[in-house]
Amino acid sequence: MRRTPAKVNLYLTVGDLRPSDGRHNIQTIFYPYWRVTDQLAVSPNPVGKGMTLELSGRIIPGGGNPQENLACRAVEAYCRKFDIP
Repeated sequence: MRRTPAKVNLYLTVGDLRPSDGRHNIQTIFYPYWRVTDQLAVSPNPVGKGMTLELSGRIIPGGGNPQENLACRAVEAYCRKFDIP
């Protein structure tokens, strides 16, 4: 498992919408806050295809949708890039 810190945005500006992916450009300055951390581990799925992502930490209300979770999306993108079924 790897610990990942929370972040505190000291400055955040939301810019124009990018036509390439539908997201906004941002400018930010943030500070890692190590007193609040999540832990995550990525490993090959032992019973099937793809990868297994284990997360622990504070539960974010409304954050349970894997399609909106950036960690889940990163693992999916990794599998696509390296042709992991």
